[in-house]
Amino acid sequence: MGFMKRTIGICLALLASWGAKAQYVSVSSETLTSAYAALAGKNSRENRQAFFDAFPKNWMEYITTYQYGSALYGQADRHVRALGEMAGTIAADAYCKRLVDLCIGGELDADAPNHLRALVMDVLQKNDDCRKGIFSYLSKLRRGHRFQFWFFCLSNIVRSSSLEGEYARLNEYAKNCCPEEAEIMADAYKYAYDGVNFVHDGYGL
Repeated sequence: MGFMKRTIGICLALLASWGAKAQYVSVSSETLTSAYAALAGKNSRENRQAFFDAFPKNWMEYITTYQYGSALYGQADRHVRALGEMAGTIAADAYCKRLVDLCIGGELDADAPNHLRALVMDVLQKNDDCRKGIFSYLSKLRRGHRFQFWFFCLSNIVRSSSLEGEYARLNEYAKNCCPEEAEIMADAYKYAYDGVNFVHDGYGL
């Protein structure tokens, strides 16, 4: 009986491990590359939607697709820029949800992570409709996930007057429309701003 229990326990643990690893998969490189090429050739509604549908849906898909050594590593900047240019052309609810989902769980690093963080902060600063949509979607999430979103967006390895200004404007906006979000944002800023290294540099001072 003890042997059977241990065997069942090991099997369950392996299944759980396999399930967790299964989430860390890249999107189809072929589909994404083809969709981007079509969009670059013709910026039509159909091509924008096809690229949006092919683009990673969350942080795990994103970093696996564009991490160093992956087939699409060198395309991250172009693809993220294309995603940014879609603000206002893709259904607002879907677009804002995607930006938030991509950032939850993210860790700041050079290249792909940095491109994503810069894009989302830029959208939050410059697009009123997207900012409203992002805050609206965040309000439906658990506090921990909201903290993760802001921690990634506000992460920086050194002091930055531009990031300080961006934070001040966003926090003032949040205080006026959703005070709870302002508190979560402030907590994330306290630890993330001038408080993290790029992942590849390790976690020391």
